[in-house]
Amino acid sequence: GDDGAVAADAAACVADAALTCGALSGGQRQLVYLLRCLAPCFAPGARGAPDVLVLDEAFTGLDARVKPRALRLVREARAGARVALLVVSQNLHELAALCDECACVAAGR
Repeated sequence: GDDGAVAADAAACVADAALTCGALSGGQRQLVYLLRCLAPCFAPGARGAPDVLVLDEAFTGLDARVKPRALRLVREARAGARVALLVVSQNLHELAALCDECACVAAGR
């Protein structure tokens, strides 16, 4: 997608948040952490983007209005920067939205 639109969408995700991390809710902090991880993927030429992005329950605690936009930003980061994703989640909808392949772990196996 358009880098300007992506940046605007990322900014919209946290538009209602206070400026200091201490004033943010847990979900807002989670979103800030996610956006910080994704930022290099949207740099010109994706300079600084990782080869693999590990997301461990990255969407837990996000507001229901924000979660779809956050998922879209991860998909765009993955496509634009050609980043591989390793996603840990108990939410099958998140996995389906992000992953081509899934492996399930039950009882530690």
